[in-house]
Amino acid sequence: MRRRRTLRLLACLLLLAVAACGRDDSVSARGDDGAAADPSGDATPTTVAAEQGDGVGTGPITVSGVALADLPSGGDDPAIGAAAPELRGIDLAGDEIEVVPGDDGPMIIAFLAHWCPHCQAELPRIVAVSDDDGAIDGVPVVGVLTGSDPAAGNYPPSAWIEAEGFAGRTLLDSSREDGSLAASAYGLTSYPFLVVVDADGRVAERHAGELDEDGLVDLAARIGDG
Repeated sequence: MRRRRTLRLLACLLLLAVAACGRDDSVSARGDDGAAADPSGDATPTTVAAEQGDGVGTGPITVSGVALADLPSGGDDPAIGAAAPELRGIDLAGDEIEVVPGDDGPMIIAFLAHWCPHCQAELPRIVAVSDDDGAIDGVPVVGVLTGSDPAAGNYPPSAWIEAEGFAGRTLLDSSREDGSLAASAYGLTSYPFLVVVDADGRVAERHAGELDEDGLVDLAARIGDG
């Protein structure tokens, strides 16, 4: 009996592993002192920035706030209730873009890597359940293109996003060499990585790995009804 329970647990862990692409170990940005999020709001906000990008797969970016703790593999998420960091950078057209949680109601922030097969599977689902403005049941989806690698497949990510017809706003993260600052600030552990932010700008839910279309709709419904 114990052996069967162990095998079932291993099977579940394997299923989770194959539904997401692993994070590059170079992703690390916690501000100058390495601090992670404190849901009580007692931690001191910091600002980190990368001033350069190629404008195709990466961009200059500024992250303001307190970085969220990495999403744990199990148990409670310590980032729930924490203020989501603000992101300022450029979009696919090279225009300035701001992602300021709490300014325009709830939102879903989708961190996607162009080379990740699970992201390549997830993006068409997001598009399928989104309206012409890139919102799922009224909840806007903001795409953050992160983990970009010119030597990997499906590059540049801008062409991928446009080919799939994603209508939401899209932000280019900094390069891996610059720490993938946006992804790191949100505690990304694997791709795709979805962060649900409530109308007050606080983290309501985080999810690593693929969701099917029903799962995406349910995700939006939970925050839309909140």
